[in-house]
Amino acid sequence: MNFNKQQEHVYVMSINKVSKVKVQECDLYETCEDCSIGARDPYCGWCTLENRCSTRARCNNANATNRWISVSSRECVRFMEIIPSQIPVGNANTVELRVNRLPALLPGYGYSCVFGTAAPSPAKTPRNSAGLICDTPPMQELAMFAGDGDHFSVPLYIRSTETSVDFVSHMFTFYNCSVHATCSQCMLSRWACSWCMYSNRCTNNPTQCAIDNPGEGENLNLASDTGDVVVTVGLQPCNVTSLAETQLVCHPPPEQPPGVDDAGRERRKLLPIVTVSARVCKLNPGRGNIGQH
Repeated sequence: MNFNKQQEHVYVMSINKVSKVKVQECDLYETCEDCSIGARDPYCGWCTLENRCSTRARCNNANATNRWISVSSRECVRFMEIIPSQIPVGNANTVELRVNRLPALLPGYGYSCVFGTAAPSPAKTPRNSAGLICDTPPMQELAMFAGDGDHFSVPLYIRSTETSVDFVSHMFTFYNCSVHATCSQCMLSRWACSWCMYSNRCTNNPTQCAIDNPGEGENLNLASDTGDVVVTVGLQPCNVTSLAETQLVCHPPPEQPPGVDDAGRERRKLLPIVTVSARVCKLNPGRGNIGQH
């Protein structure tokens, strides 16, 4: 039995014939886990930037860091963390991708992020970091993924400009609070949604809620009835007497209560916060003087 010159085949001689037999079949394995961990073939390893199983000799620049992952390493390139793990629809944002065993590149090349079918976004590589920072694409580039629900997910790939191959991926979620039409739907959502009590809408950004008309709103009676609503001024109750389509009425305490600081202590110098709770919804119109009605 002898190897050929490339050390990829052996010649096996029997009484009647000489057979040429491959010493490995790396191309049978389609994932890094199958190739580097499951196969247990010492000739095979995962050629990371080409996203395929191969011998070391057939992987370009295999001696560079994390370019060829052997059986002995038992660990593949993967996402360790994505920050944030999901973002709201319509917000231009950046995501930080922390990657285990990020492969080294030849000089002059870089990485890009690809969200679904959107155009690649060049990635920044922070110093002293095992990760990348990428901008999210305009939402119109992801329109084919969006539906009528409150979220949709797209594959997020990392691509090398050296090989133009997507070599690691993870599903990434965009959520849309505005599809929720009621307070209960909004607050029971799994996403970071807030209910604007005066404009009666669900949003991912509570600072957008209009509070220039305290006590007024639209369709307040659709959220709950008077028995379901609790209003407090500071730490004292404001007894709810009616809940109409556009106005909630309650009787405040005889005297204005003190405000409460961030530690929960009463402070006479602070104005009290008016809080409205409706089933699962808790609304904070803000601090203010109270009057008798």
